[in-house]
Amino acid sequence: MGNRPPAPAAGTPLRIILNDLGWTVPALARRLNATATRHGHRDRIDLRTPRRWLDGTHPTPPWDAYTLHVLGEALGHPVT
Repeated sequence: MGNRPPAPAAGTPLRIILNDLGWTVPALARRLNATATRHGHRDRIDLRTPRRWLDGTHPTPPWDAYTLHVLGEALGHPVT
């Protein structure tokens, strides 16, 4: 009945950022693989791997650092 505060945004911070950027999970994975290549990293992630991160698991090194770098670059400010 009274004034209630707005509901918090749904989703994990990563999901919110991807939505803000208009990126899909495979698009993020492709950008991460490209970043890995530029940094001389030979391993690649599957295009579906970041979906697990949306469910609450955390990327392992070096993918955690690459993710922060790629998102920060796209947003124009550091992501922590």
